[in-house]
Amino acid sequence: MPVSALFEFQRVPGGMTLVRFLGEGVSSAAVPETVEGLPVIQLEESAFANVRGLREVTLPQTVHSLGRSVFYGCRELEKAVLPDGLEVLPPSAFSYCGALREVRLPSRLKALCENAFWSCGNLENVSLPHGLRFIGGSAFHECFSLRSVFLPAAVRHVGVPAFDDCRSLRNIRVSEQNPFFTAPSGLLLGEGGRTLLCFPAGMETSNFTLPPNCVKLSRYAFCGNVHLRSITLTEGLSVLPEEVFRDCSGLEEVRLPSTLREIGEGAFRRCLRLHRLVLPEGLRVIGDSAFSACESLSNLRLPAGLQHLGEDVFSFCRPDVCLDQ
Repeated sequence: MPVSALFEFQRVPGGMTLVRFLGEGVSSAAVPETVEGLPVIQLEESAFANVRGLREVTLPQTVHSLGRSVFYGCRELEKAVLPDGLEVLPPSAFSYCGALREVRLPSRLKALCENAFWSCGNLENVSLPHGLRFIGGSAFHECFSLRSVFLPAAVRHVGVPAFDDCRSLRNIRVSEQNPFFTAPSGLLLGEGGRTLLCFPAGMETSNFTLPPNCVKLSRYAFCGNVHLRSITLTEGLSVLPEEVFRDCSGLEEVRLPSTLREIGEGAFRRCLRLHRLVLPEGLRVIGDSAFSACESLSNLRLPAGLQHLGEDVFSFCRPDVCLDQ
């Protein structure tokens, strides 16, 4: 099929932009470097989105900009070759590319934006370039096959959450030269070790005690880990943020600190085996659906000083889940 039949281009200042890929059913595509004597310098938003049958795509070195959702929903795409000069991988660039196994990120990449690899279930390994500074929220959400991550020294921002529901992710490593993050025992910590950003969903630890100087948890920090059985949280911690233990289906016991003041929305949602939990007297707020579908929880006593009890806090729980306040 001739190039003119595969791509729709448009003139822009400095060259050509690829507006839309027209080769539905084509298994391999290489975007040309020049069209009508002008360099191809960018791809528009959703240029390849939802194309069926495409397994491999190669972009020329002339391209320096990609629009958001550029390969969104290319479910058969297995390999993508990106230009070396690309500095930003846009939001949702490869979202729902479920067959994607191989992508070499450009050496000059500075930012990997939110949802970039959302639900790329077959992606096993990603080598983050040395100059990468920014990783957006949910960048690797539901990358079920991702096994390990190494954050280079230049990374200064990791979105919350960045690696949620990565069921095979057993550990995170961080360059010793990185001043912003550490990863003792495979955990991702920030703010000088005071904030736990990610307890990998594939980490096979059954009993865990939060490090003594760690007094803050990020949203979704433990989300989806089925190996945890018990956890002890640090005195000084005041908030359990939203969805922090969601889908920790093996979790049976949580020891809460006396300093806890708030349990966020969906914090223990679908913790199916949770049955040993004592709410501290200083607790003031329990958010919506905080204990939804905690099927094993019973005889929970609400503290006398509780000021706010959200909606559906105990939905899909046992009838005897809660004692009278």
